[in-house]
Amino acid sequence: MGHKLLYVNKLLLALTCLAIGEGSAAAQSDSIAVTPKFTFADGVYLSFADFKRNKPAYAWTDLEGKVVSNEKTYITKIEQLALKNRQGIVLSPSDIWGCVSMAYPISKY
Repeated sequence: MGHKLLYVNKLLLALTCLAIGEGSAAAQSDSIAVTPKFTFADGVYLSFADFKRNKPAYAWTDLEGKVVSNEKTYITKIEQLALKNRQGIVLSPSDIWGCVSMAYPISKY
C-alpha cells in the first residue's frame, strides 16, 4: 500500500508543478511530458525551471553531506550539502528548490 501511495503522491506533485508553470508541458520547449512511466532524474534542483526540464543541477554523486529520511512519515530533511572535492562550497537550503531521491520528487514548496 505504501508504494501505491508514494506513486500517487509522485504523480500528483508532478502534475501540480506542471500546472503551476507557464502553461502545458506540450506547449513549451523547456518542459517534458509526464506520463505514467515517467521517471524523475535523481539529484538536487536549484530551480523550478531545472525541475520542468528534469535536469538536476547536481547529481547525488557530486555531493556530500547529511540527509535524514523518516520512512514512517515520508519526511526527508537535508541538514547539509556540499560539493565534493571543493572545500568551502556548501549549498544553503535557500539555494535548493527541491530534490529527487529514488525517482520521487521532494520540494520545499
